[in-house]
Amino acid sequence: MKKPHPHPKKSPLPHLDLLIAITLLLAVAIMPLIVKVGIVKISPEILTAYSTKKHPQETYLDVFSYWKGLLLVYPAVFLVFFYISDLLVNAKMPDYKAFLKKPPVYLSLVYIVFMLASAIVSPYARTSWLGAMDRGEGVFMWLSYFILMYAAMYFTNATKRAEIILLGLAFSSIIMGAIGAGQFVGYDFFKTKFASDLVTLGSTIKGVSPNFEIAHGTLFNPNTFGKYTAMATPLLLLVAVSYRGKKPINAIFFMAGALMFIGILASGSLGGLIGAITSMVVLFVTPLFSKGKKKLFVCVPLAFLAMAALAFVFVTPVNTRVMSLFNRMERQASLRTDNIPDYLFEKNTMRAVNADGEIFTLTVNSVSRAADGFVVKDKAGNEIEPSRTFYKDSTVLIYQIPSYRRLLLDVFDTHYVYHFPNDKWINYALHEGEIFGISISRNLIDFKQEIPAWGFEGRERFASNRGYIWSRSLPLMPKSFFIGKGPDTFIAIFPQDEVIAKQRFLRSPYQVVDKGHNLIIQTWLTTGGISAIALFSLFVFYIITTFFSLIRAKDEPIFSYGLRLGLLASISAYCMSSMATDTTIGSAGVFFVLLGMGYGLNTARLGDKT
Repeated sequence: MKKPHPHPKKSPLPHLDLLIAITLLLAVAIMPLIVKVGIVKISPEILTAYSTKKHPQETYLDVFSYWKGLLLVYPAVFLVFFYISDLLVNAKMPDYKAFLKKPPVYLSLVYIVFMLASAIVSPYARTSWLGAMDRGEGVFMWLSYFILMYAAMYFTNATKRAEIILLGLAFSSIIMGAIGAGQFVGYDFFKTKFASDLVTLGSTIKGVSPNFEIAHGTLFNPNTFGKYTAMATPLLLLVAVSYRGKKPINAIFFMAGALMFIGILASGSLGGLIGAITSMVVLFVTPLFSKGKKKLFVCVPLAFLAMAALAFVFVTPVNTRVMSLFNRMERQASLRTDNIPDYLFEKNTMRAVNADGEIFTLTVNSVSRAADGFVVKDKAGNEIEPSRTFYKDSTVLIYQIPSYRRLLLDVFDTHYVYHFPNDKWINYALHEGEIFGISISRNLIDFKQEIPAWGFEGRERFASNRGYIWSRSLPLMPKSFFIGKGPDTFIAIFPQDEVIAKQRFLRSPYQVVDKGHNLIIQTWLTTGGISAIALFSLFVFYIITTFFSLIRAKDEPIFSYGLRLGLLASISAYCMSSMATDTTIGSAGVFFVLLGMGYGLNTARLGDKT
């Protein structure tokens, strides 16, 4: 029998710490790279937003959220069970009173309590707990985010431990950034057969691959990619500059940061631009108020700007993408929606109007394939005769409106279809002598019911139509101050049947609005105003305390200072870009790990062992 070694090797990390390290590495090194098809069931309570009664769609193909989410939730749950069992085995309870007094702890707990309360009373139970289509940010996902944050706070009590997580982030950033750079220059990895087979591995679904015209890396869309790269860039480049170790490690961090920087430019994302500008301000202002040699860190944002300027001047695709973004922003800033035709309804008559007055009227006396129940008059009141084309199931009427355009109606026995110039349409029905719209679920839409709107009048297309979404979301907020409708239920809250306004401002009457494009608005409506304030305070408290901690730092090592400054810039970038973009699993999972790292390093800097 072999004798045990008298001095067995010990793991450099205790079992709990090792498990935490693995969980955090899965979140930052592997999860962002997962692009895998999954067949997911649509929650019954929001099914009507996606399918018709005639052709019900009960499942959908998810590529960017489902498997990413599983890679966060399952390790987080396992980590909690292991932690509880570790407590029971060792019979040593930590000092929870001191722990609960920490601002990041009680602020996050306030959010969690009101989130759970909102989910428990929500009329959209399944969505609240499991998340909406393509998003998956229900209760379980948000609890996983906070478990990751607490784990990172506990684990990152020294810069040496932070290096482990940073190397994982650099690994995923290099791969994601390389894919994004390829998409930027016209080579999309996901359009190769190998990638398509990888995405559908183990599934009966074949030939599925993401399809965007702009770089998106391995994330939900170009906006998410821009937001993610704006978050990762300052941290990775600051670490590359300040790391005091083996030079190849600096090179790895620099390569990852450079690829993430290219991602900001490649994404053409407004959120990415907001995040990048925010991080530049933080990186410039904080060292200016710091002491000693740390003022030299002000050179870092200047170097970023120089890199961006050189890329803009000498790299044609960068110039094209940046100019396209700024031109789009200029158009949207000057665009007024007053002259976009509106449609007013009074009983069986629809009036098309714009800022100059009435364009034409459409009166519907009856609906049938005979198509003799429609009367169209121009603005002078002259009746216009249509051309008629008869088909098996419908009759097409075409009216030439003077000084306007061609009006096309497709008339069936039970309803008629009004066609717009952009190949979109709205279905209408005549019910009890009045015109009603028909929703995607084939329900009648009563145009007499007004949808409340606050602000952005005439500017509904501001910031890629965010003006419209925010104007309809703001009036709903007072009713949700204490309790919201449940996590990730924005799709059920938003007035989806406002087909006329959607055609005017989104150019698509049946487009499903499932995101608020603003973290505070979305949180307020889904989990309540108090939870939104708590979540916002959690972010702001970190930003303020870290800023003052950095400018007061006297003898802090260069790497520690650079790391904490990079985290401050990254978290500030994410928070500011969240005012115009949405949380998604791929970016939020990494963000909460970085936030926990930031809090953990700040606590360690103060010498607090709680």
